[in-house]
Amino acid sequence: MRRSGNRVRITAQLIDGPSGNHLWADRYEAAMTDVFDLQDRITESVVGAIQPSVRSQAAESLDAYDLVLRAYPSVWSLQRAANAEALKLLNQAIAIEPDYQLALSLAAWCHAQQSVYNWTADLSSARGETLRLTQATAALGGRSDGAGGSAYDRA
Repeated sequence: MRRSGNRVRITAQLIDGPSGNHLWADRYEAAMTDVFDLQDRITESVVGAIQPSVRSQAAESLDAYDLVLRAYPSVWSLQRAANAEALKLLNQAIAIEPDYQLALSLAAWCHAQQSVYNWTADLSSARGETLRLTQATAALGGRSDGAGGSAYDRA
């Protein structure tokens, strides 16, 4: 961001964290009196740039998608109580849409955390759920369209 007098210039970039690949960039200029309009323009551009990748992770059911989005912070918090909350939300998403790969894989990750961090008295069950959910996700073959029956039927 650069400012000169009453004008501001913002360069926004979208970089893929793991790979470091440059995905998108744009430059915006406006008068400081139009800063909220500028913010809206930048937001629209960023959403347009990332929408295809977000849609590829979206469920057919908006309710299931909402539950997964709500679970995200808890999945990655590495705290026992948050892990339990994430699993509750993810299980609700899976109940709505059994072939939702993102929900299945995040639930598998939560069960794996329970095993690794000894957050459960039944390590065998947590490991079994990790394996079952991982196999259910893999059985979908990288598809997010839900075609081909329930992942639980194939696991």
